[in-house]
Amino acid sequence: MKISILGTGAYGMALASIFYNNGHYIKMWTNSNDEKDMLLKLGHSDKVDFNIPKDILISTNIEEVINNTNLIVLAIPSKFIENTLTEVKKYYNNQVICISSKGIREGGTMIYDIVKNILNTDLISVISGGTFAVDMVYKVPIGLTIASHSDTAIKMTYNSLRCDYVKMDTTEDVIGTEICGSIKNVFAILMGIIDGMKYPISTTSLFFVDTVNSIKEIITKLGGNTNTIFTYAGIGDIFLTCTSSKSRNYTLGKMIGMNKDRNEIDTYINNNTLEGLEALKSLVGIIDKYNIDMKVVKLLDDVIYCRRSTHEIVENIND
Repeated sequence: MKISILGTGAYGMALASIFYNNGHYIKMWTNSNDEKDMLLKLGHSDKVDFNIPKDILISTNIEEVINNTNLIVLAIPSKFIENTLTEVKKYYNNQVICISSKGIREGGTMIYDIVKNILNTDLISVISGGTFAVDMVYKVPIGLTIASHSDTAIKMTYNSLRCDYVKMDTTEDVIGTEICGSIKNVFAILMGIIDGMKYPISTTSLFFVDTVNSIKEIITKLGGNTNTIFTYAGIGDIFLTCTSSKSRNYTLGKMIGMNKDRNEIDTYINNNTLEGLEALKSLVGIIDKYNIDMKVVKLLDDVIYCRRSTHEIVENIND
């Protein structure tokens, strides 16, 4: 299979490692000439421990990367999706589009919807699960959920990733899968704050259960299937992202909970892709639009932007 990966960040490289190990031909795109030159010169990613095989093409030419391929994987920060897809559209030739990017727009628009509208295709899959890039590269057992309304997209995505250390489940619930993948980043910040404030595991357990129930409610309101919460994209990813210091969003929350200097926090935000911050803005809008009673999210928004004390989050657990 010939596979295009749009994005040379940690997750894009991790997916490349699986695809390459499975014998597929890989082409990767970055919009940065400096990034391309560095990767070609070093033959190694500074974002994840992956030695890049010489026969993986890395280019800033999007036409070169997606031409004559079977599968196009979106592995870029969600804020760049629209602009990137506008370029992809010029050369798109009915390939399957696999979304690994996480994000949700204000009003509840999913990345799936954006891809469908710009490229005018139903050949779209979404992959999500409790998987850190470094673990994927090291070939430890991992679980992924593939969501799609297209049997063709599910089959091609499944076959591209199938190997002895990747276990997959499949679902038609694109909405629930995308909600889990994006909203969990918001709650990872919240859980990091709890840890940074030095609360014990009993308090973490309380907030973890509340997080799962909150995400289930959002899935219901937006028309998804609540059973998706029990997949690798659901509890699997929520557990991973909301309890591990390897999670960038969790780390941000922990810094806030520890009352780190604001300049240090801002530096961390500027130097890392934090999908949880973008998703938080959208989630606040969704809560207002659908009249969802989720005070903790409003408090989190206030805490992050320095208007409230972190202690108010715990003080309001019964509201």
